[in-house]
Amino acid sequence: FGSERCAAMALGGGAMVLQKAGLLQQVLSRLGFLDDELNADLLEALLVFARISMNQKQLDFLGSPMDRVADVEDKAAMLHSALRSRRTDGVWQIAPDDAQVRSYLVAQASLAPTASRLETMTAMRACLEEMGAAS
Repeated sequence: FGSERCAAMALGGGAMVLQKAGLLQQVLSRLGFLDDELNADLLEALLVFARISMNQKQLDFLGSPMDRVADVEDKAAMLHSALRSRRTDGVWQIAPDDAQVRSYLVAQASLAPTASRLETMTAMRACLEEMGAAS
């Protein structure tokens, strides 16, 4: 039913009209990068958003390389400007799901196939600690 781009837009919830106040948080929430549970860290949401391929291309096109600024407020201001820019088509990529992580953890017998998001996060952190990669 249409192109990959159309399918991606539908997965992202389609077009949206947002209030100017709180624009950054609204976009990050609607696209799945920020929430009140497991993804409540604004800096992490900004970094993940900026590193997703399509979003990174858009930000590079706009001259907004978020990896070159350290301060979370500067990153937020840079992304806010990019979101409001008329130089893009306003199409941004949604947050990745945890399907690959779940598959890996289930295959390692570290997670039940029906596990919740919280159980998946807990198992992922335990796996990273075992690998020596947890912070």
